[in-house]
Amino acid sequence: MLLATAADDLIIADFVRCFFELRSGGAGAKIAFESLIAVER
Repeated sequence: MLLATAADDLIIADFVRCFFELRSGGAGAKIAFESLIAVER
């Protein structure tokens, strides 16, 4: 179960990271997203 959850987190993180990079083209959105992930956990 733990491995499946980690895989799901990676898939979601990759999707959202690509989405933000396409929209902003900058690192600021990526940093904001990573801080959001930290808050979620």
